[in-house]
Amino acid sequence: MRILFICGAGYKYGKEIIVLSLLDGLRKRGHEVACVTSSWSDGKFVEELTRLAIPYEKMPLGFISKQLSGTAIRMTLEQVKMLPQLWRAYRKFLKEFEPDIIVHSTFHHLVVLWPILSGCRNIFHVHDYFFPTKFYRNVLSLIQGRVQGFIGVSEFIATSLATAGIPRGKIGCVLNGVSVNPSINGTNKKGDWANCESNNKAEGLRIGIIGQIGPWKGHDDFLAALRALRELNKPFQAKIFGDGDPAYIRSLKDKANAWGLADSIHWAGFVADRKKIFSTIDLCIVPSRFPDPCPTVAIEAAGFGIPVIATRMGGLPEIIRNGETGYIVEPGSPQLLADRLNDLIEDPLLRHQMGVESIRHSQAALSPERMLDEIESVLLMSLSDSADIQEL
Repeated sequence: MRILFICGAGYKYGKEIIVLSLLDGLRKRGHEVACVTSSWSDGKFVEELTRLAIPYEKMPLGFISKQLSGTAIRMTLEQVKMLPQLWRAYRKFLKEFEPDIIVHSTFHHLVVLWPILSGCRNIFHVHDYFFPTKFYRNVLSLIQGRVQGFIGVSEFIATSLATAGIPRGKIGCVLNGVSVNPSINGTNKKGDWANCESNNKAEGLRIGIIGQIGPWKGHDDFLAALRALRELNKPFQAKIFGDGDPAYIRSLKDKANAWGLADSIHWAGFVADRKKIFSTIDLCIVPSRFPDPCPTVAIEAAGFGIPVIATRMGGLPEIIRNGETGYIVEPGSPQLLADRLNDLIEDPLLRHQMGVESIRHSQAALSPERMLDEIESVLLMSLSDSADIQEL
């Protein structure tokens, strides 16, 4: 197959990591791949495309927003101004590459390309959650008229698309998969849990939260859970990886200072190397307040043998086996987070067993090979005019 991926990639986050994995994996399986990405970006995604030697074309792919903030209005006007140039460049690239199928990964770019989505099979690989509002129902209804099928990155997303009015026969589901190397993790997963126990007693459990820093990610709940641990006189080392709005980060640091947590928290900032992250933590916390479609960090943690404590939001319950590879708690419940953290502090054998089971679960259900198998099957079958994507 000749497969074209459309991925705007203003920044390189979870969705972009998955798209890069698919591009590289499908090419290694003998397919010819290419990518159209946005000229409005920080350049990190393009750097990875270049490193992987994947052909790409940069175009003015942005968005048209219904928000009325100054920034949104300016970006919308810039996109509208660039639409003729974008459409010409896109048509030219399609003529040169002649894809058998086009995989779109971003809702906004489907919208701006909508007037010229014809003459080729288009698939929407859905990485985002759409609230069941009239606005999204109407826009998704327009999109489905020019898209052959939708692939949700979790069953949660597939169900939300059906709720938004997309016919179930046009919706498939392929859970994301991520490649990791679990051997780097400092905790011995092969059986020496007693050594791990003595280290944790001396220094405290290393607890990490990873990703963009924002209220919807539950960082306030994370700090509140640490405060509850401190009140129980439990030793710990907390590491916060990622960046975000400086004002919000400052408010979190002020809260940590007021609660006497500052000496136990390391603000690591953005760290690109996942091995450098997961080799320095014993537990991963994903306290989302927003329905994350399929958080990559939870999949990565499992692959590294790190138990995850997460909220019952979005696709997280599909990644974490509650009580086996980690725990699922209700969102906005820092005391429940603290209780589950305390369980694993008190029981190093349980923590070790969860780490071992996490690796097994990752290899069986969260691997990039499994994701590639399923995506490749969907794309091949979608070339059949009679294919029902739900059956793929």
